[in-house]
Amino acid sequence: MMNDEGNFIVRNGDFLRLYSPDFKVLRERKLEAVKKYDYWELRLSPTGRTLLLKHYIPSNTHIEILRSSSLSPLGSGLDRALSFRFAISDDSLATAEESTRVLLRKFVEPWRVIWEGKSHLCLSTPAFVTNTELLTLCWYELTVVNTKGQIIMQDRLEGGKKESLEELTSVTRDGKFFAVSAEQEKGGFMDLTDIRRSRTRILIYDTNLRKRISSVQVVPIPRGDYDFALSRDGSKLAVMIDDHLNIYDTGAAEKPTEHSRQPPSSASTLVIRKR
Repeated sequence: MMNDEGNFIVRNGDFLRLYSPDFKVLRERKLEAVKKYDYWELRLSPTGRTLLLKHYIPSNTHIEILRSSSLSPLGSGLDRALSFRFAISDDSLATAEESTRVLLRKFVEPWRVIWEGKSHLCLSTPAFVTNTELLTLCWYELTVVNTKGQIIMQDRLEGGKKESLEELTSVTRDGKFFAVSAEQEKGGFMDLTDIRRSRTRILIYDTNLRKRISSVQVVPIPRGDYDFALSRDGSKLAVMIDDHLNIYDTGAAEKPTEHSRQPPSSASTLVIRKR
């Protein structure tokens, strides 16, 4: 991942390192060795200034907040084990408690509730779009709220309960655009087959316009690896589907029209050969 200064943060084995663009080691930090059932997880704030370093241990999860420019600590020993659901901004943490409500806290303040879902057990991990706005997903409904709990934007999938939002998001560094993934599934109890993807698309939003501006149909349907990322200015979307990397125009650089809400065409495709 890249910090606000354009340097790369990489965890390699038991080391956390900060690299320059020409891959010189700028900082290095030794981590505890990972044992069975343990793992390390890194989260970067939207601006890239602050890093959340989490060492998950079943009996005692440890969380530390670092400056991304130096890997030096800003805080540690938080009073709430954030389990698997957390997000970080430059000065705050957010988590989804029991999938029913979003909690927020400044690094030096107690937790407070800023948003509650309409249905139980539906809220996904929140994601900071900017330092003051968070994205929350609940099945087929998307909501952006500010840190005061006020609704900034909402959207609902056209397919209703037949389609659901996934915990896959990408946000531009300036917070002007973000993308989320939505899928439909087939199979299960009624037709006696395994549950599988039948349709996947990526929705792109403009936070200034507070609306969806385009959608990309993911083809072929992912069977294994699947991820995506917006470019810095939001004009391009890179989609990894198994061994293919597709690049799409999002229409973010143009004035949105009804036509721009249709799936953009792929600009290029790269086939990645796996060894």
